[in-house]
Amino acid sequence: MSYKAARLAQLAAVKERPATAGPERVIWQITRACDLCCGPCRPAVFDQPSPRQLAAEEALDLIDQIRRCGQPELLLTGGDPLKRPDLLTLVLYANRVGLEAGLTLSGTPRTTPRMLGLLRSAGLSHITFCLDGPTAAVHDAFRRVDGSYQWTIDGIRVAQAIGLPIRIETSVTAATVDHLDALAQWVGRLGAKLWQVTFGNRPERDPGDSMTAEAHVAALERLAALQGIVNFRVRIMPATYFGLQNPAAVCLTPWIPFELFVADDGAVQRWNSGQALGNVRDLGFAEIVRRGSAQHEARCVA
Repeated sequence: MSYKAARLAQLAAVKERPATAGPERVIWQITRACDLCCGPCRPAVFDQPSPRQLAAEEALDLIDQIRRCGQPELLLTGGDPLKRPDLLTLVLYANRVGLEAGLTLSGTPRTTPRMLGLLRSAGLSHITFCLDGPTAAVHDAFRRVDGSYQWTIDGIRVAQAIGLPIRIETSVTAATVDHLDALAQWVGRLGAKLWQVTFGNRPERDPGDSMTAEAHVAALERLAALQGIVNFRVRIMPATYFGLQNPAAVCLTPWIPFELFVADDGAVQRWNSGQALGNVRDLGFAEIVRRGSAQHEARCVA
């Protein structure tokens, strides 16, 4: 049987009723390759793909396995996911097997109208743009590449023009926390349906930029106060280190759903937890889901 025929046969198989209750979201870092130099993640990305990055065949098989575990929202991210040459194939395949696929990226010269149009045609359900400041000065300083802010805004405008729903994600650090109110106004004007606010850095990665517990709590409270006031959903992800250092802080975010993060080399952990669950090259995704579900339930009980 040819490879193409085998994939078509698997398409039918994954449409069967899932045998395992799966996560609500799977965030998949399809590549670490990226041309930006953002503080929170630069040590974990490269100018070129990692040699251990999942190959095209492994990537398609992972999509099949994810689908067998339910119908989670699949978020493709990086690095810069636009640097992966088979991105359109992954989006198209996920759409064909019944997974809602979204994309998270930061503005680069690759964020072109042609690429966004191709992604829309392939079945991309939405696109999340990383916007870390209300002005070019703040955003570009965070991304450490001049022009990233304008590439991001231009990409948002193109997505709106072609009817591709947009979301905004903001990384909150000591360098950006004072701009949350202005960013909230920007998100509303841009017409985003969701604003995800993710807290970092980890102290061991950049001790000079980590926020104090007091600043973290104050920011969480300001964001929580926006719920019901703004015309978009605010989704808050506290920093892992904050929860570990402040066990009582878990009660601030009791709504955190069961989500999994898949690294470019197939390593899986519960999102924003740092707790490893295994690698898809060694374990079936269903077994990894069972491990993650047990950890998630234990956290919720605690």
